[in-house]
Amino acid sequence: MRIGLILCLIVLAGCFGDRPMAPGRVIAQVGPDVLTHQEAVDAIPYAVWESDSVKALSDYANSWSIHKLMVKEATRLGLDRLVDVSRQIELTRDGILVETLRDRALNTLNNEMNVTEAEIQDYYDTYSNQFRLNERHVRVRHFTTAQLEQAIAAKRDLQDGMSWENVVAQYSNDTEFALQSSNQIRPVSSAITSTPVMQAYLSSLGVGAISAVREFNGDYHFIQLVESYAPGSVPEISWLKERIFEWLIIEKRRRALLAYEQNLLLQAQSAGTVRIQLNP
Repeated sequence: MRIGLILCLIVLAGCFGDRPMAPGRVIAQVGPDVLTHQEAVDAIPYAVWESDSVKALSDYANSWSIHKLMVKEATRLGLDRLVDVSRQIELTRDGILVETLRDRALNTLNNEMNVTEAEIQDYYDTYSNQFRLNERHVRVRHFTTAQLEQAIAAKRDLQDGMSWENVVAQYSNDTEFALQSSNQIRPVSSAITSTPVMQAYLSSLGVGAISAVREFNGDYHFIQLVESYAPGSVPEISWLKERIFEWLIIEKRRRALLAYEQNLLLQAQSAGTVRIQLNP
């Protein structure tokens, strides 16, 4: 039997070749267990597949086959019937089933979950003291380009009233970064850590002011301070709205899951299938 399995694996492994395979084609088989081409492709990390797809497929098929053979050998030796092992298997199986049930219940409940503007405002008003900043926070526009002339022109146009979006579109070598980062409010200590030479300006710039153009790592940079929040201040609700929404959803999910579990317990107790007796 073992010789037959090994021969089967060798034959299947030799079929990889360079020709394309159908997604459902079996590429390895150990007894009744089969591995399809698509299953292997889905399991192989993208970088490994891109490096050498033929080798990646062969290596994965060999690894999968060895794993299946070891499981069968362990079962043949009766290791799955050992008390400690069978208990671990049972716990693992139960854990997977419980988490799957919870996910399914939450997916059903999610369709009924929503957070209103009034709930967000009420949460903000109730817990505003918890949002007080423990250090200064800032919103900064960070401009970069590979050419000094472009940086100087961009700074001039921004000072002359051109919109930040237009300045970035016309001069920046990293449009996406410039636009995304300019909408983020961060602690001053980590606002521009990737460019220390610009980070230093944050201690002296006033709101609306633009720094000098400086060179760093081959690019030319300048920053503009857009907003500044002092330590101890409470941010506006517009800044926190998205985070409050996420917190409220998490709390609603927690409560909904707890209610689902308690309802399941009550139904089982009413049916007599569960009995909890703490006292003798």
